[in-house]
Amino acid sequence: MSTIYQVGNGNYSKYEPRELVDLILNTQNKNRVAIFDLDGTIHKGIWPERFSGVTNADLAFYLTYEILIKNIFTRKTLIEQFSKFHSNLKHLLYINREVEEYKKEKNLSSIGSDAESSQLEAKLIEYFAQNVLSGLSEQSVKNASYKIVKHSYPKAKECIKEIADDSSKTFFISKAFEPVLEAYQKNLKENYDADVEIIGNKLLTYYHIIIGLDKENAILTGEDKAEELKKIISSYNSSIIFGDSYEDLGMFMLSDDILGKENTLKIAINPKSDELKENSDAVFKDWVSLEQIIRENSWKDKA
Repeated sequence: MSTIYQVGNGNYSKYEPRELVDLILNTQNKNRVAIFDLDGTIHKGIWPERFSGVTNADLAFYLTYEILIKNIFTRKTLIEQFSKFHSNLKHLLYINREVEEYKKEKNLSSIGSDAESSQLEAKLIEYFAQNVLSGLSEQSVKNASYKIVKHSYPKAKECIKEIADDSSKTFFISKAFEPVLEAYQKNLKENYDADVEIIGNKLLTYYHIIIGLDKENAILTGEDKAEELKKIISSYNSSIIFGDSYEDLGMFMLSDDILGKENTLKIAINPKSDELKENSDAVFKDWVSLEQIIRENSWKDKA
C-alpha cells in the first residue's frame, strides 16, 4: 500500500475509514460478487494456535465422538471402525508433524504462509479424505460438520450477512470439504438469512459410505481456488474478496487482472501471510474490528 490509513487499533487500509466502508457496503450498487475463504478466515477452530482454523482438524475431533456414540451398542463394529479411524488419524498427525517442522524451520506463523506450506496442506487434505474419512458414513460426517460451525470467529457471520446483502452473489471458495461448507451455508441461512453459494472439495460416496476425494475436481492449492474464481468472476463488474493466507493471494491477483484493481476490494483478515497483507487494500486483525468500523462509518445507521 502507498498511503496507509489507520482504521482502528491494529488495522489499516489504503482508503480512509468512511470511503472503505462505502466500498465494503457497495453504496454505488455495482454488480458485485463477494468471495470468502473459510479455513482461518471465517473458521477459528477449537485450537486456532495449533491448527490455524483448519476445519479438518475440528472434523477429526467431532468424528471421533460420532464413531463412539453411533456404535456404542455394537462392540465389533465399534472396535473395527474406531481402530481403522484411529490408525489413519495417527498417520495424519505424523504428516502434520512434518508441516509443523517445516513451519519451525522456515519461521512461519502458520500453514498457508508460503507456497511450499500450501503444498504440504494439500497432502494433508488428500490423505484425510482418502484414508481417515473413507469408510465412514456420509451422515456421520454431516453430523460432525454441523458441530463445527459454532467455532467461527466472533462477528464473522454478522459481517458476512451485511456484505452478502450488499452484493449480487456471495461465494465461499475453500479447500474445506463440502459437508462442512454446507453446514456453514445452512447456518448462515437459518440464523442470519444470508444466502451463500459454496465451492469446495467434494467427497465421493457409494451407498452413503465415503470412498474418497473427487480428485478430478479437487481444490488443493491456491491456484485451484483461483481457477474456481475464474469460472464465475466474469459475470460481475466488481468484487470484494476476503482471505487470511498465502493461498488466497491467487484470488486477489486474478480479480485484479480480470476486473481491474479499481473494481477489486481485497481484504486480509486474521492474516497469516506478509505477502497477502502487502497485496491487500485493507488489513483487519479480526472480524470484531471490521464490524466496528462498519458500524461507526455506515451511512445506513445514520439514515
